[in-house]
Amino acid sequence: MAISPPHLSIISRVKVAGVTMWGLSAEIAYLHGLRITRGWVRGRRTTLVEGERSYHASGWDGRLAVREAITAWRRQGKEEREALQIQASLSRIWVSAADSSDAGNCPRGTDFVSRKLAARLGAPGADLGAVRADYLLQYRNDEYTWRAVRVAARRIVPVIE
Repeated sequence: MAISPPHLSIISRVKVAGVTMWGLSAEIAYLHGLRITRGWVRGRRTTLVEGERSYHASGWDGRLAVREAITAWRRQGKEEREALQIQASLSRIWVSAADSSDAGNCPRGTDFVSRKLAARLGAPGADLGAVRADYLLQYRNDEYTWRAVRVAARRIVPVIE
């Protein structure tokens, strides 16, 4: 019967948010009420910071990892609040081809969708000008459309800080 070397017995496997991390069970600490675990993800040193959410920070400095995690959580919270405000305002948001362009979508794709939507509305070849966001998202609900909706929403939804 083979006995594993002592240095291998302290390594544990943790899966958080679909990411497998090999962690050092002896390297678990708590800082500002957050659990800090040092380990590796895909061969890179990382620090797992766990609180109400979890975050894989780069490197092994616990204090920097906590700072990085808190910054990311604040950004995520802002994006979630903004998404809720946009969702509540979809019927008041009008999206134009210029919004799609300002969102970084390619002109050919924007033109294609605009022509298809115009034909669906019974106005083939017409310049739509703008379409209500709720209707646009019923027609096409993908990342490109949401980008354009977010740009258009900035005109009516207050900016969240």
